[in-house]
Amino acid sequence: VSSAAAFRAATAPLLRGEASEWVVRGEATVQVLGRSVRVRLRKRLRMPATRMEEMRATDVSIERGDNATGVLTVASRVSFFSRSSLELVQMGALRVHAYYDAGANDPAVPAAERRARAGRLSSSSVRVGTVLLPNYELRAGYNELEEQIHFDQSLGVEAQEAIGHFFGRWLSGYEQTLLCVGPVGNEAAFLDNISVTTTEVLGVPTPLFTGGLMAEEHTVRGWDVTTGASCDTFQQQTGRCVKGAVVYGKAPGRRSLLFRDLVYDAFFDAPFEYSATMRVHAGPLPIKFASFACRPSDKFARLRSVPGMWAFAPGHNHSYSPDPAVAQRQRLADSTVVLEGRPTEGAFFLAAEPQPGQANETDPSGRTGPCVLGLKDVDPFDCCFTTRFTAAACYYQARGEDSIPITASGNATLVVDDWELPAANFGATIARVPIGFTSALTDFRVGINGGPLGRQFFLEFTCEDIAFPPA
Repeated sequence: VSSAAAFRAATAPLLRGEASEWVVRGEATVQVLGRSVRVRLRKRLRMPATRMEEMRATDVSIERGDNATGVLTVASRVSFFSRSSLELVQMGALRVHAYYDAGANDPAVPAAERRARAGRLSSSSVRVGTVLLPNYELRAGYNELEEQIHFDQSLGVEAQEAIGHFFGRWLSGYEQTLLCVGPVGNEAAFLDNISVTTTEVLGVPTPLFTGGLMAEEHTVRGWDVTTGASCDTFQQQTGRCVKGAVVYGKAPGRRSLLFRDLVYDAFFDAPFEYSATMRVHAGPLPIKFASFACRPSDKFARLRSVPGMWAFAPGHNHSYSPDPAVAQRQRLADSTVVLEGRPTEGAFFLAAEPQPGQANETDPSGRTGPCVLGLKDVDPFDCCFTTRFTAAACYYQARGEDSIPITASGNATLVVDDWELPAANFGATIARVPIGFTSALTDFRVGINGGPLGRQFFLEFTCEDIAFPPA
């Protein structure tokens, strides 16, 4: 190639899927019957398009992170189809710049519109890194190659936010479009910046969170974050006692991932309302303590990672001290979640609390807590939130279901080696999570024998104490 600029201009239409006409000119000497004849050549040559169609990245897996460079490396397999008879072989490593349009890739945007908007370079396209094809070739027909995507946070604030949106949606299972512009820094420099292509990146095949469980020890009694034991009936205050659900999940690739600062708002499929009665036993006889109504709401709870979340798992060890006493303190202070690579599924606890404004939305009387005798040490929450888990279990049990379908939306800080994607930049991940429940939820009873009064004291309510309006 004598002119890189001319070659790029001539080749660009081919890689955009447009057939082109090239002119071949030159001179040659032909031997005829012992005589040399000088011949001038001029030939119009129809060059077939070599556009890579239906490019899809599958088997996407996070490989490694490097805080020093700001780069997170993701491996995948990219497949595409070429209808041309023209082939490019032994091209060596091919690099292209990767661009991402967060608005065009919004899950609410229809797929056809997403591909059209995200497939063109515009003012909303943000460069997020580089795609590397180590051994690039283009053959006629079906092609499949190994590729690496290097997401680069050092490209600036806009890149960090775009990378966060990409990973949040990828972990939610959404298909997205990356725009690839290049090649850049190619071994054959005359090929640089002649092509703009799109790659459809498939979301994770299974969600980050696969299920959950509400049981007596986790949801009714709760865990004391200072001792790791079950909460005392008269020490239920926030910051001392955590109640919630055990959640199951697994990393979407071959390696483990660490998460912290998890905050997820969980919602029911549809709003529901109910009225309930709570009873307090202070001695041998039950006392009708309170009757109240809870307005329609689809809010379930806010689930978050907190210190004390590993109280439920005495054997949990995340590189803790060999000294048992020190290890227990470290375990109770730990608020990180490590999910192993597939197919290993892990379990972790998330504390439950009302979502902002939930108490005002559900309680028509304006009572936002505490529910039991106004004592935060006995129950720090309002009556609708205190009864919400049991009401939900009863509601779905009456419909013949043994789990509660929940949609959880939130974010977390993702840590890969020493590379971090802060929760503030992490786009919301959305997961459908079935939450199972035990009979301790439909027959709620918590209290003690003894206590300050020296006699039996407990709070109870069951499905018989909860009424739902007719369907």
